[in-house]
Amino acid sequence: MTQRGKTVLAVTVATAMLAALLVPYRHGHAIAVTDKFLAHSDFGAFYCAALVRRKGGDPYLLAPLKACEIDRVYAPSGSTYADYGIDPAPLPPYDFALFIPFTFLPYRAAALLWLLLLVAATFAAADGLRRLTGFPFWAMLAMLSIGGGIECFDFGQTQPILTLALVVAALLLRSEKQRWATVATAFTLIEPHLGLAPMLALLVWSRARAAVVAAVAAAAVLSFAVGGWELQAEYVARVLPAHAFAEITIANQYSLTALLHVAGVPDALALQLGMLQYAVVVIAGVVAAGPLARRFGAPALVTFPAACAVIGGTFIHATQISAALPFALYLAAASPTATGWIWGGAALVALSWPGMESSRLVLLLDIAIVAAASILATRQKPRSTQLRVMTAMLALYFLSRAGLSRLPATTLRPPESPAAVAAAGYDRTLASTQWAIEARSPQSPDGATLPRVAVRVPTWAGLLLIFACGLAAVWGKRPEKA
Repeated sequence: MTQRGKTVLAVTVATAMLAALLVPYRHGHAIAVTDKFLAHSDFGAFYCAALVRRKGGDPYLLAPLKACEIDRVYAPSGSTYADYGIDPAPLPPYDFALFIPFTFLPYRAAALLWLLLLVAATFAAADGLRRLTGFPFWAMLAMLSIGGGIECFDFGQTQPILTLALVVAALLLRSEKQRWATVATAFTLIEPHLGLAPMLALLVWSRARAAVVAAVAAAAVLSFAVGGWELQAEYVARVLPAHAFAEITIANQYSLTALLHVAGVPDALALQLGMLQYAVVVIAGVVAAGPLARRFGAPALVTFPAACAVIGGTFIHATQISAALPFALYLAAASPTATGWIWGGAALVALSWPGMESSRLVLLLDIAIVAAASILATRQKPRSTQLRVMTAMLALYFLSRAGLSRLPATTLRPPESPAAVAAAGYDRTLASTQWAIEARSPQSPDGATLPRVAVRVPTWAGLLLIFACGLAAVWGKRPEKA
């Protein structure tokens, strides 16, 4: 592809991504950059929890968080608590330090500033991946635009910052700056279940063990400064179990626990099995990270464990799964013989399978993702072969979407009643417990129907394919770059 063609594609993808934020309708319902859009953002929960903590309150309790969300988040948009209900903030205490500065601004200004930071992080991560892999910027931006981009923008999620931290850490490791790479990796602890894996890999395999210990100690000190040991203990002992239970029935959960729930496994056992599976996969990722780094370069040391951390477990949202992309894209560049398989996994993870009523702009990004996977997976082939592969992949993608959207709305497991929360014995004063009740109410849009489960299968397949490619690369012979 000529330089002019690459530039045109890069501009097209960037324009589509930004325009998708501004159009009044996406995914079949009105989501605009307006008060109602900002009222629906999870940033409202982060903002209110940080504000409650700044004023000396407990950010995990229902009463103060609900009061703030009603006053600061819902009321200015004309929305009510009945429209959205409670939005908990199950973050570790040190995360509130990130959001406390925003609380000195009115919520609407703070939310727009946060949105701009997420957009900037996504563009920066795409450029970092371009430098890390040598792949075109337009392809990297397309891959990050759905899972790590637009969906996160819609919900104000932190994943774009975590993805950028992983990419920066990978670049620093390639430059043999392990201590600074540890600092960058520490930002992935914003989501502890994601950041734990790459931090463990650095502790086991790098020469910067002291930096890892210092980073964890700094997080502990920050937690103590923000909330003291009592708030930290509350988070671990009460909030995490309650929120994991609350999320079991949510339709955009990609955890093993959620899948086992649909299969009829009792919730307590499903949570235990999800935790066990998470531990096994993370340990496998940490163990394999060292050999991968020796064979394919130091960036694999943090990117592969991060990819492992978003496979199954007890709690993985769709927005967090893009953490698997930096490793997939890096391995695709470092191992030409694995490119086809790894690009297939990356494309399955990056495509917006749940967005069955996506706008044309989002579909344009999906087409760019398929095009990137096709072109780069067959980059040593003639253009005629690339065109045939691209056509086949596009046809398969759209036929799959059409088939998934037309599955019968069969209920695979009857919805639980709110009484199940009381029976489980979780603390009713916690916001996460109230969220569990609302998620199980008759008005909740979530439910274990066949289409809602089937639409997650391609993403699960992509994650497992990336994981399998990573493990296969450990034992396989390191290929010479073309």
